[in-house]
Amino acid sequence: MKKLFASGLIPTKTGLLLFLTPLVASSFVSAQSFEKGSMVFGFGTGIGIYKTTFTDKTNTSASDEKDTSIAVIYPLTFEYGVLNWLGTGVWLGYNDFLEGKDSAGTKQRAHAIDFMGYVNAHFLRSKHVDMFISAEYGYSHFKYTDDSPDNPIAVANGTGYSFGFNTRFYFGKEPHFGLHLHFALEGYNYGNGVISDDTTNPEQKFGL
Repeated sequence: MKKLFASGLIPTKTGLLLFLTPLVASSFVSAQSFEKGSMVFGFGTGIGIYKTTFTDKTNTSASDEKDTSIAVIYPLTFEYGVLNWLGTGVWLGYNDFLEGKDSAGTKQRAHAIDFMGYVNAHFLRSKHVDMFISAEYGYSHFKYTDDSPDNPIAVANGTGYSFGFNTRFYFGKEPHFGLHLHFALEGYNYGNGVISDDTTNPEQKFGL
């Protein structure tokens, strides 16, 4: 069943992420867009481009398979200002990998759900602009299915990380709303993946 992953169906070890998020921020009591006690909520969409590596842990003599994958990402974020320049928060992301039909006409589906904590270091803060760098680390769950008669399912749990550069733009005289532009290098590590189906074939183990 390793052929299921030959066209970039697996989330990556390393990749690039770009997303744009509408924001709702708590009241600012100074001329700064972020400060101690600030609370920022965001929900948006983005694109991730990943380099994938599949390792067959059942057949250890098999070579690793490398490919590229693209996902549409829907993040939900929250940040709290611990200091005027330092924030911490959580990220919940749904990753929908762009898969169509294979050469046999089989519909393929792949997605991942991420839950990560992060810290942000804000180095430029004005009333309408907030620039910062971010670091994230947390949990990720991946699942693949398709419509072939054997009903194959691949699932994997692992960890993810991200290092990003961010700019928030706030609008209006009292800037409670804005947009968040996020560009990041991401990585995932899935060490306990399992592929199964409705046949009597044994489960196949894989890592990423």
